[in-house]
Amino acid sequence: MTEVFYTSTLCNRPMNEDRWHDDGIGFMFFDTVDEARDDLDQLRKSLASDPEAEWSPMQIEKVTLAAASRRDLLRLLNEGVGSIVIGCEVVEVVE
Repeated sequence: MTEVFYTSTLCNRPMNEDRWHDDGIGFMFFDTVDEARDDLDQLRKSLASDPEAEWSPMQIEKVTLAAASRRDLLRLLNEGVGSIVIGCEVVEVVE
C-alpha cells in the first residue's frame, strides 16, 4: 500500500541536486492538489505585497510514499523524507 500527497518546489532546481535533501526550510505536504495550489496562491499574494520580493515559477508535485510501517517511520526519522519516496511527478506549473 502507498500514500499520495502533494508538495511544491521551484521549477528551476538544479538537475543534480538531491530533491529531498534537508535544506533547513522543510517540506509542506498537502492532501490534495487544490490545497497545494491554494498554498502557492497565498505565497504569491504575500510576495506581491513586498516590493523587493520576486515570484519564481513553482511546480506542484504528486509524491507517492511508502506505506507507513514501523520500519518506514524509522527510515523517515533517520534518513529523511527521501528514504520513503517511491515516486514523484510534476502535475502543474504555477507561473
